Amino acid sequence: MARVYAIGETVLDIIFKNGKVKEAVPGGSMLNASVSMSRAGLDVALISDTGNDKTARLTQAFLEDNGVGCRYICRQKGVKTPLALAFLDQNNDACYEFYRDAKAKDPGFALPPFSENDILLFGSYYSLSSRTRDSVREVVHRAADKGVIIIYDLNFRSPHAGELPDLLPVICENTKLAHIVRGSEEDLVTIFNDSSLLPLREFAGETATLAITRAGKPVQIDSPSLKGCFPVRKIKTVSTIGAGDSFNAGIIYGIVKERLSAGDIRKLGREQWQRITEYGSLFASDVCCSYGNYISSGLADSMKSSSSV
Repeated sequence: MARVYAIGETVLDIIFKNGKVKEAVPGGSMLNASVSMSRAGLDVALISDTGNDKTARLTQAFLEDNGVGCRYICRQKGVKTPLALAFLDQNNDACYEFYRDAKAKDPGFALPPFSENDILLFGSYYSLSSRTRDSVREVVHRAADKGVIIIYDLNFRSPHAGELPDLLPVICENTKLAHIVRGSEEDLVTIFNDSSLLPLREFAGETATLAITRAGKPVQIDSPSLKGCFPVRKIKTVSTIGAGDSFNAGIIYGIVKERLSAGDIRKLGREQWQRITEYGSLFASDVCCSYGNYISSGLADSMKSSSSV
């Protein structure tokens, strides 16, 4: 079975609703996706960095309990693990405030022993920040050299919009490294001030597959072999915080289940994308039904018992 690697920030998510704390859970978009994938039975390792505090120890214990490999997590001495405050509105959508320790340095990751057709998920601000950019770039380029399937999640939050003039070249570079560029309609509007795919397609080039979610509307796939929309599940949400992250996890679960190679991605037809996006929708809708950032143990058990990946 292909191994999945995810490289991104580790934070403690503190979730507020109506002015009160509802939950405090380990978070970060790649951590959330990693836990969902591991719960579903995939072999997953997280590449990240934390402080060397109680929050970091709590987070690592949580990851280990959920079967996520922690070998590539760098713990920085004298540094506090970041906090992300998520404020849910009446639609249970979140706006964020981030608190990071200025003493944190470039983590300088150990490079994993990538094999052909492993999968690497990266993205968010962690892949753009001047602190981590060089380390992330080194990992992604090594993965590309080894024939790994690379998925880039834009996941660009509005608190960083003021940095866009400096970050756009890095976003462009990241898209060109990916087989699949995943984003939301909100990402497109925040980055390009345009909800269409045209600016992102110009960034990514002709060979990448674009996968765009649009808040309850059909998922849009734009690839060299297919342009189409695929339905999503209609649910009543409790929190949308981990929805996009677990959509990514479901997409990757589908890729592993379909036993795809890097060369297959651009050739996929409607039936295969239908099956893959169904997993994305299933994972995302399950996460939206609680304050957790990852798929429930109930869904995880059903995925493990119903099929082998």
